[in-house]
Amino acid sequence: MNRVKIFALIAAIFSLALVTASWAAPTGEAQPSLTKQLAAPPSEFAALALPNPAESGLHSRTAMIPVQLTQEKDGVWRWHGDIAVDDGRRLTLMLLSAPEDQWQLTLNNGAAQIELAAGRALPNGVQYERSQLALGDFGYPADLFIWENAPDGRWQATIAANNPRFLNDNGAEGYLVIATETTYLLHAHLTSYDLLAGNEIGFSAYMYDDRFSARDGRPSPAAGLIQEAFLTLHAPDGQTLTLPMSDSGDSQFTAAFPVITGDYIAQVKVSGVTPEGRPFVRTSEHIFPVLNPAVSLLAQPVSGHFTDENRLNLNIPAALAAGYADAVQVSGELWGRNAQGEMIPVVWLGGLSEARQQRGQTVLPLSLDSRWVSLAGAQGPFELRNLRVQASQTHIPLAQLDRAAVRMSRLPEHNLAGLESISEEMLMGERPD
Repeated sequence: MNRVKIFALIAAIFSLALVTASWAAPTGEAQPSLTKQLAAPPSEFAALALPNPAESGLHSRTAMIPVQLTQEKDGVWRWHGDIAVDDGRRLTLMLLSAPEDQWQLTLNNGAAQIELAAGRALPNGVQYERSQLALGDFGYPADLFIWENAPDGRWQATIAANNPRFLNDNGAEGYLVIATETTYLLHAHLTSYDLLAGNEIGFSAYMYDDRFSARDGRPSPAAGLIQEAFLTLHAPDGQTLTLPMSDSGDSQFTAAFPVITGDYIAQVKVSGVTPEGRPFVRTSEHIFPVLNPAVSLLAQPVSGHFTDENRLNLNIPAALAAGYADAVQVSGELWGRNAQGEMIPVVWLGGLSEARQQRGQTVLPLSLDSRWVSLAGAQGPFELRNLRVQASQTHIPLAQLDRAAVRMSRLPEHNLAGLESISEEMLMGERPD
């Protein structure tokens, strides 16, 4: 069994939404097709902005410990380590090994010793479940032990196997996953979504007490809990790197690193002591892609022209790397001026776009229903704000531009007397024939 593969599986299950689910589309709408252009009123501007990485991290009550069994003198394959239990009310222990390997877990805290293995008699208060960790068609079997009212504190742990069938150069590998119902959670997140090769990005991590945290948004760090913090990276080139994470002075621990193109797998691991004096270990698993910086937005005016009385096409100047032909997501906010000359929001617009040539210039086209301009009572000069280009599959930002002037040949003229509300066509575009 490849331990990195199973690590990637777990990371994907826990953090699949880390990058992709955070990029919002207008309320109730799925990712648009290539021909569809979407729109949303100014009231949704905030919801459609790029998310704050600090508010999109993962929350963990678990510790995922790598296990590597080596053969000892008696011929038995073993791993030795220790685990920390800060809340044993309902302790869950998961053994992840190769499909046909039989692992036995022994725990000893100096006062008691228990042995946990599938198909064997279990101590009082311990239940066994045969489970599977799966994502799509891929999965690994798991032995799950649930221990009610386990003693808190440190336990010496030994995992043994008589005849592991799946070996590599390092022996038999897998994971021990520990979960409790503690109120002290780890929060870990990328420090940036600028996931482009050549950039330096990082992770931030801190502990918090769930009893005193807001139900939405970012929880508040709890001071003094973490004693050690490390970030382990599995890079696209096959290298594994472990970095110490440093306290930035506000009980948040950070580490930064330059990135190359490809998929990264990361684990944040923190350890320390709760205010009640109980030791803890938490980990958080992440998987994220890094892309080539293939697109840039040019600080040049955007040209607008009408294809019919209701449709306004905007051509956004851009530069693309040689050979790059992927469709991308393009979005931005159209702003104009009111009768007093003050800037007012008009509409958010976005959709998939394919680069094309316009008078020798590469542009990314977007279109919108021009009735938005009339509905807002807006007049020129117009500008696009918070322009961004994102990869269509991962939604990672490829390019951003704060604002760009919009030049229109004329203003739309509409009779809005019969327009009582924003129509579906204004939001979704014209339905295909």
